[in-house]
Amino acid sequence: MAGNVYEWCADWYDEGYYTNSSYKNPKGPESSPKSRRVLRGGSWDYFTSYTVRSRLVSARYGSDPSDNSNTFGFRCVSNVETHSIY
Repeated sequence: MAGNVYEWCADWYDEGYYTNSSYKNPKGPESSPKSRRVLRGGSWDYFTSYTVRSRLVSARYGSDPSDNSNTFGFRCVSNVETHSIY
């Protein structure tokens, strides 16, 4: 799914946060100095200078939550309850 659209995340954006954060499921900083949220992944249509980086699933950017673009999206996730059939 990488390269489809940048995905909005609930985490606040801080450029240096992930260099010192927990490796497993980092929660993001408590706030962002510029009120930006994380956009992860990459987009099919973005600036040439970001082309290689944009293709990485691990790529992270920050943007104001009121920004919109046809290159921004989100992914719905849910826990699934499982039942044994035996």
